[in-house]
Amino acid sequence: MLPPLLVEDHPESLESAEREMTRLMQFQLGTAFVSLVVTAVLYQDPPARSAAGLERPEVPFHQELLAMLSLRDFWVVNGQFAVYVALGHAFDAVEGTLLEHYGYSASVASWTALACAITSILSTLLEAKYIDSPTMYKSALLIANGCLVAALLIGFLSLHFRMDERWFIAALAIFGLATPGWGCSCELGAEVCYPAREATVSSFMEAFGNLLGVFGIMATQSLIDAGYGANVLLLMAACAGGGAAMLLGLSGRLWRSEAEAEEEEAPDGQDVQAPTPKATRSPRHSAVCDVSKQRRISPRCQQVVAFATSRTGLALPEPLRRISGGRATFIVTASVIICSLPLLQFGHVTYQPELHEFTRAEYPGLAVSSALPALGPGEPGSINSTATNGTAARGGLGVVLANGFPEPVNVVIHCAQDTKKLQRFTKRMREANLSFEVFDCFTGSAREVSDAVRARLLPSTALGAVEGVTRAGLARKTLIGKAISHLRLMRKISSTSGWRTVNVFQDSEAMQTDFRWKRNALLGSLPRNTDFVNLNTLRPAGDRAFGNTKLPKNKSWMMKHVFRMKQGLSPFTNGWLGNYVVTKRGVKRMMTQGSTYDTFGKWQTFEQHVFAQYPAPRMAGFVGFSVSSGVMSVRCEMRHGKFAPRSARMCALP
Repeated sequence: MLPPLLVEDHPESLESAEREMTRLMQFQLGTAFVSLVVTAVLYQDPPARSAAGLERPEVPFHQELLAMLSLRDFWVVNGQFAVYVALGHAFDAVEGTLLEHYGYSASVASWTALACAITSILSTLLEAKYIDSPTMYKSALLIANGCLVAALLIGFLSLHFRMDERWFIAALAIFGLATPGWGCSCELGAEVCYPAREATVSSFMEAFGNLLGVFGIMATQSLIDAGYGANVLLLMAACAGGGAAMLLGLSGRLWRSEAEAEEEEAPDGQDVQAPTPKATRSPRHSAVCDVSKQRRISPRCQQVVAFATSRTGLALPEPLRRISGGRATFIVTASVIICSLPLLQFGHVTYQPELHEFTRAEYPGLAVSSALPALGPGEPGSINSTATNGTAARGGLGVVLANGFPEPVNVVIHCAQDTKKLQRFTKRMREANLSFEVFDCFTGSAREVSDAVRARLLPSTALGAVEGVTRAGLARKTLIGKAISHLRLMRKISSTSGWRTVNVFQDSEAMQTDFRWKRNALLGSLPRNTDFVNLNTLRPAGDRAFGNTKLPKNKSWMMKHVFRMKQGLSPFTNGWLGNYVVTKRGVKRMMTQGSTYDTFGKWQTFEQHVFAQYPAPRMAGFVGFSVSSGVMSVRCEMRHGKFAPRSARMCALP
């Protein structure tokens, strides 16, 4: 409104025009300063708890970005929003030119701005009053785009037929009714991309919109210069209609609202965690590559994607370090996006257990690597990073399961002297198309127990567990060593960024060839607030997790073999910790309970001690499941010098 009001269309002289422009700039500077002061005075800190009240997954920004860009609904909302923003910028840039081209005074633009401002306020009030549910965002956007179409058509008619200027002002008043399109687009984007942060989604939508706006201004001005005149408004109206049509391609899933509803329905004491990325609804909270169409990427792009997704921190290669930080970050991010596009399939991120992702033949360099580690002397508790390809070990480029769980990181607890066991384990993991990392075990020596006590992983009474046997004749040193191994690994899980869920193995496990399929199908079917899943359980007990659920035929085995742990179970049930999946939240609860273990209590083994206290306050809200032994893997234990007949073939040492 201000420029046409403060600056004359035809100034008397250059000096007069300079004075008017100076006055305009001073007024705008003062307005900006007052706005800054008002913002600083009235600003309030946001509430400590988010609106959804959910803990978002801890994923690096580049993984969150790739996950978001892999969602079809993001591109639908983003495409509509980009058209919306581009039309606003383009019309604002050429409005004065069009008015003068058709003989109207440029000062009419001040009245159109006033009309647009009034209707913008009115439409914002209506939005606040009537849009009270995320399900209404789509309808609101359709109405907003309809207002754009109507405004542009009326503007075209008023210019083409040289109608009274009030018609053009009325067209811009209708244009103002489309104002809720900005807020509703950002909110809808946050809904469909959850648990990606709203700031991430909105900023990228605005970046795409502003970028398209630049090209829109250039294209519109070029058409006007070419003599199309008011006909550009017809083209803009068609674009607005196309933006509205994009919304018809939405899947209809509002992931943030569903997460909030699930939290409200959860029993007291049970926290609902947001899945990862959006892999992470990556997030869904990491970037997901669907190989159902056998898409391939070039070796150069493989290197860029592997580099960007294999680390939580962005470590620039030497050529890029010489470039300024912001520019280098932009180059890397743009490279990752461009190179990843052939991998990304539109549609909500859902793990397809029928597929074995990232086989060597399909993605060399990004495929799982099961090369044998170069075993040698190492400190207990260290991770042998030479065991596998790091990228694949961290969940296969962030594969996300059907319920939003990220595919677990695989870690095996291994004692250096058991080389044959690790070779057998490696062979079985290869057959299951999985990679892993090695965590060196603890043996229960006096020094290790003393260090664990000082680290508050064990009570001081555990210092006496370095010798002797339990009532059942079990060596206390062996039991306390296993407990330290699991507790040390759990502490590493709780502190390692990107390890949202971890599949922990003992090297005595032998996996079925369909282990990965079954594990991911099961994890993708469990609640998102799951803490612990024992995948090879001795005497599983509890309520049948899928007893009353109708499952597809290929998942019917879950109805018989999967149990939900509950209070009051015998500690002699749900035994073994040779193959289990645990989340960060589950790790914290198990560490709290495990910190009182010393082998001298009523329950002698570590798992008995932890799960015997299931009703205790330390384990309140713990959500655990168990799977029958032999369904996914077998435990290779010799009895009388040989393996059990059923598992002899799988457990045979190389």
